[in-house]
Amino acid sequence: WLLRTPGLIYVAVWTVNMLVWACLGALGAFMYLWANDWKNDVPRTHSDREVWVAKGLGIFFLVMCALWLCTLVFLRKRINLAVGLVREAARAVIDMPLIVLYPFLQAAGLVLFLVPWSFYSV
Repeated sequence: WLLRTPGLIYVAVWTVNMLVWACLGALGAFMYLWANDWKNDVPRTHSDREVWVAKGLGIFFLVMCALWLCTLVFLRKRINLAVGLVREAARAVIDMPLIVLYPFLQAAGLVLFLVPWSFYSV
C-alpha cells in the first residue's frame, strides 16, 4: 500500500539524492575547515602532511558534491523516468503477487536437476 501512495516514490528518491549531495558537501566543508584549524593550532599537533591530506580530501569531496549536483540536474528527466518504471513494476507485482515466487521455483528446478546429475557424475 506504500507504493500506491501518490508521489511517495518521487519524494523518497529525490530525498535520498539530496541527502547524498548534502553529506558530500558537509564532509568536504568539514574536512577543509578542519585542515585549516589544524594548520592554525599553536602547539602543532598535526604534521604538514596530515593537514595537506585533510585539505585535499575536503577539496575532493566538495568537487564530488558539485559533480553530484550537476549529475542530478542533467539527469533529472531520466531519474523521473526510472521512478516511473519502478512504479509500474510495483503495480505489476501488486497485481500478480505470485510472480515473486518464480525465482524459488526456478531454484527448486535447478536443485532437482543437479542432485541426480551430481549423483551420476560421481
